[in-house]
Amino acid sequence: MAEVVKHELKTVTPAIDIIEKENHYIMIADLPGAREDSIDVTINRDILTITAEADFDIPEKMTEIYAEYKPCRYHRTFRVLDEIDRDNIKASYQNGVLSLVIPKADHLKVKKIAIEAK
Repeated sequence: MAEVVKHELKTVTPAIDIIEKENHYIMIADLPGAREDSIDVTINRDILTITAEADFDIPEKMTEIYAEYKPCRYHRTFRVLDEIDRDNIKASYQNGVLSLVIPKADHLKVKKIAIEAK
């Protein structure tokens, strides 16, 4: 009987930058080769999780000579603050980079106080 060999995808920890702005945070994750339909961003309680899968196919009529990029699974988790607006997080993916805009909760946003002239 022929034996079926399953190849597990290597799990890679993507590089992440987090920038704090006045009213929100920006999280940037490098996901080279990730298929857009495989990217998943979730928040469960206080854990934000980013997962994705990448394929690196060799074009027809080409021969791979050296390769450090292989099919992989990206996985990264972060503990998030209670002071974020979870319902209004925005995500975009372009050129292998996932960007999340994570708004701060209203009570953390900078508020301008009007000054009355007398």
